[in-house]
Amino acid sequence: MLTGDKKYENEFHVMWLEEKNVVRKLGRMKSILSTSQLDDFSSFSNAYEKFKLLPLKMIKLRSSVNLNQANYLLETEAMPMASEILIILNDMLENQKQLMQTVIKGSDDNMARNGLIALVIGFILSSSLFLF
Repeated sequence: MLTGDKKYENEFHVMWLEEKNVVRKLGRMKSILSTSQLDDFSSFSNAYEKFKLLPLKMIKLRSSVNLNQANYLLETEAMPMASEILIILNDMLENQKQLMQTVIKGSDDNMARNGLIALVIGFILSSSLFLF
């Protein structure tokens, strides 16, 4: 019953039915009980009435999908969220790689342009010095 396994639940129901029959038989035989036995049987009957609903509640709770709330939340909320976060992080990583490539390519282009400008300025300066 504590595992929530259907096999044990079925076994419990068989035994519980047997238990109910025994209690009914005892109730029908109250007339032969002594006064102290009647008091004991009355105490037992009161306790039995309070208890008899508990096993079915226990079975229902133990059979529940979210019996272990921590595991239930981990499976239904945390793991899917973690998967989404990993996808977002991978997308961010790819974007950063692309950005880095763009910056590197832009730096190469700037260096080439700056080199060309320096070459032209150098040519102009050397030409002007040569002419004077």
